Amino acid sequence: MKKKAVSRMMAVALACALVLAGCGGKSGEPVQKEQGTADAANQESESETSGADGETGAQASSNGELRTISIFNSHGTVSDFTDPVAEAIKERTGFTVEYIDGAGAVEEKLNLMLSGQTYPDIVYLDSASAVRKAYEEAGALVDMKDLIEQHGPDIKKMYGDLLVRFESADGGIYGLGDWYDLDPDPNVMVMIKYDLLVDVAGKERADDHETPFSQEEFIQLLKDYQAKYPDGTPISVQGKEWDVTMFNGMFGVVEYYTANSRIEHKVKDPQFKEMIRFINQIYREGLLDKDWVTLGWDQLEEKITQGNTFCTVDSNWIASRPNQALRISDGEDADFRSYKVVGEGVTAEQTTYNSRNTLGWGDWCITTNCEDPVAAMEFCNFMASEEGQYLTLWGVEGEHWEYVDGKHKPIQEFLDAYRADTAATGRATGVRKYRMFVKNGFGEDGTPYDMDAKYEPSIDWQWAYMASADTDLYDNSYYAGLEPAGSTPEGLIAQKVKDIYSEYVPKMVNAATEEESMSQYDAMISDMEGAGLEKLEDVMTETYLEKMERWGVEPYSHR
Repeated sequence: MKKKAVSRMMAVALACALVLAGCGGKSGEPVQKEQGTADAANQESESETSGADGETGAQASSNGELRTISIFNSHGTVSDFTDPVAEAIKERTGFTVEYIDGAGAVEEKLNLMLSGQTYPDIVYLDSASAVRKAYEEAGALVDMKDLIEQHGPDIKKMYGDLLVRFESADGGIYGLGDWYDLDPDPNVMVMIKYDLLVDVAGKERADDHETPFSQEEFIQLLKDYQAKYPDGTPISVQGKEWDVTMFNGMFGVVEYYTANSRIEHKVKDPQFKEMIRFINQIYREGLLDKDWVTLGWDQLEEKITQGNTFCTVDSNWIASRPNQALRISDGEDADFRSYKVVGEGVTAEQTTYNSRNTLGWGDWCITTNCEDPVAAMEFCNFMASEEGQYLTLWGVEGEHWEYVDGKHKPIQEFLDAYRADTAATGRATGVRKYRMFVKNGFGEDGTPYDMDAKYEPSIDWQWAYMASADTDLYDNSYYAGLEPAGSTPEGLIAQKVKDIYSEYVPKMVNAATEEESMSQYDAMISDMEGAGLEKLEDVMTETYLEKMERWGVEPYSHR
């Protein structure tokens, strides 16, 4: 962007934001809100922001005070808003941000805020979660549709035709997704420790990321590793958060089974049953970590960083931090690299490792506690703009990147530090710390919005690209949000079905024999049907078809 355009945008954005009366208290102070003051705040904002040529009056910000906007960050703890990127956001918007700590029991905190109506100006909610539905049903979220139309030109430009897909059944837009638009990059992969794979299978096979392992070959690999390293762990996964979901791609399983022209629970997919049969086998043969059910990511990360785990299955970027530590402690070949394993009954073209949601994983929502939604929308509009994307994902121009031949280019010193220790460099600079409305894809100059994964991809990503294929990609946004609200009779059935599933997964996997495992599978299906599964599927199918009609697309199936 040319300097003149940048200066003009900065001036407009700064003046717009500095007139905030509602989304923030005095400079540097937390927001104190009272009900019933939104209209007055909006009138004040409208009177102060009218200026020549329709632009915001700069005189309103002459005292240079920053306003505070409060945000609940479900991603975890965010440090003080003082690093270089934070300072640039302040300069461009006139806002400082007060983050409500989202570390720990996120849903519990969100539910407590909802029950007490103490939620901040903006909340980030898992788009598929019950708490997201609860916030909308309780009337805690602002319908942003008109706000976007009037005050979100960059949002309209960036989201484009996808905006209609964020509309609820009543036509309102109560949240905008992060990481939106379809991302073809690899997602879940089988990751095997390279030096151990060389030792077990030879360097030629270890270097061949593009040739998948069959299920039989993979099991034999795990056995060969176990024979050579009896004190090691052949394969470990984070079952606490993801149960057996990380193995779905290997068998072409997705969120719902759609072969019968209706939405059905994924357990009805014949390949789900084969997947359970496989996982039970590796468990019975001592190849799967015995602690898999209770392992969260922190525990799994600690295990694989110790260097005595042969394989894990997870999102490929999850291994980035352990890989950095392993390369430092044990050498360049001691890291985890991506491979594809194909389950029995599917081909390499039918695997579904790359599940992506066009609408993102979560929604950024303006709450009804925000006394000036117009001002909040102006803040969001900047954060969603191309300039905001490059600022939050690349850093500050001249400090972290520069224009070279009209294109964004990271400053080498920063890039080297970032590649060497992504977490520490991100904390120090603010790069990627404040990302909100991230669009998958490329900016006007042809450089990617997401420098981390797409600019000169790291060796971790290169291996993932080789292992993954276009056929692995499917858009799971079609299946998102189909479950009925928890307050409805069908919502209660959905919860019962979830509880039954959670109860039986470890029983099926940890069964002493294959026969017992399959018996547990049959019992699970019977219990689900007894809880009303068919009625639930009828309702979800109806919701699905209505959703496809609203989007203007044909019913979608990955098969």
